[in-house]
Amino acid sequence: MTEQEKFVSCLYSAEQGDAAAQCQLGWMYYEGKGVVKDIDKAMEWFRKSAEQEYADAQNSLGLIYHSGKEVTKNMAEAVKWYRKAAEQGDRSAQRNLGNCYYCGEGVPRDVLKAVKWWRKAAEQGNANAQNILGSMYCNGEGVPRNYTEAMKWYLKAAEQGEVNAPYNLGLMYEDGKGVAKNKAEAMKWYLKAAEQGHAVAQYIAGTLYYTGEGVPMDVVEAVKWWRKAAEQGYALAQNNLAYRYFEGKGVTRDVAEAVKWWQKAAEQGNVDAQCNLGILYKTGTDTEKNVAEGIKWLQKAAEQGDVEAQYQLAEIYRIGEDVTENYAEAAKWYRKAAIQGHAVSQLILGTFYYNGWGVAKDLKKADILLKKASRDKEIGKNIANFVKKMQHPAAKNSPNVKTNDFLNFMLNSNSDKD
Repeated sequence: MTEQEKFVSCLYSAEQGDAAAQCQLGWMYYEGKGVVKDIDKAMEWFRKSAEQEYADAQNSLGLIYHSGKEVTKNMAEAVKWYRKAAEQGDRSAQRNLGNCYYCGEGVPRDVLKAVKWWRKAAEQGNANAQNILGSMYCNGEGVPRNYTEAMKWYLKAAEQGEVNAPYNLGLMYEDGKGVAKNKAEAMKWYLKAAEQGHAVAQYIAGTLYYTGEGVPMDVVEAVKWWRKAAEQGYALAQNNLAYRYFEGKGVTRDVAEAVKWWQKAAEQGNVDAQCNLGILYKTGTDTEKNVAEGIKWLQKAAEQGDVEAQYQLAEIYRIGEDVTENYAEAAKWYRKAAIQGHAVSQLILGTFYYNGWGVAKDLKKADILLKKASRDKEIGKNIANFVKKMQHPAAKNSPNVKTNDFLNFMLNSNSDKD
């Protein structure tokens, strides 16, 4: 039977007052199946069916008003129709009404009422409601925390193929919530979710293959799952995939491919990708050097608090690498990194305060910073070498460090650790 023939048959039954046919006809008009799309006629037939107390039509009206795609969004109207269907026992409507109470859409937020409706839906076998109820028990939200109950509902949902439930079961086994910790069992459930297209589960499966937790280590398999998650836009997977391309682990080394995936992750705000991309452009490692592009990405990462990006940005301004030397700007970023405990930044900022570069000269602040820096084993052992590094060959116009005086100052700071 063609779509047009189905429409004609449905129209005949709907005109005879068949509520199910009226609802089906509403969807045909709504989606343009077998007939020219007509939202007004779709709503007319949905209402005819709903007014006969046909729960599926009532829930359908709720969905349409909730989405606001073809009619003006109206959450009060959506809740009205969800409630009518839910009170008749429609499990999808019960789940939807629970969602409205939880989010406070169309009704005042009420977690207890949300749980009430989700439970009704879950007890009737709605897989999504079962998974949600499991999460409520796991988190102790709206119900007392009960990992055994959480496991029960997650398992029921997973048995019906609900994609989030096996992921949640994986978390339970990994964290040992309600069950003994078991990485192998966790991996089993993560893979079930991953195979159903769950991006986070794909990322975790890739990570566990990479580290060899719960499964034998397999970098190629790790890359496979990271790629699947990356292709769905999951930024953490995109960043990891870029790393593997850059290193040539599990894939043939391909810096252009690494840049591609770092770019995708960076554009989503992934701080590691932004920093990696910035360093790559700054150094020109196996790619065209572009300090301006490097600064752009390092700045984004640094503003998110990434300590390595803050340090790298400071170095660019201190050395004057394809930008005007700017000790005040360098000091700003060294300070941010130093506050986070970055020892080299503490050391260099100490030199700035000692010499009055980009900051007011302040021996007390210099002393404090150098003491902090000297707690780092490498710096503590190699103070003289770090002083020499301050004489960077690219810093042609920089003021010179008074090496002997400064070295003595540093050694004194280093000998009086507090």
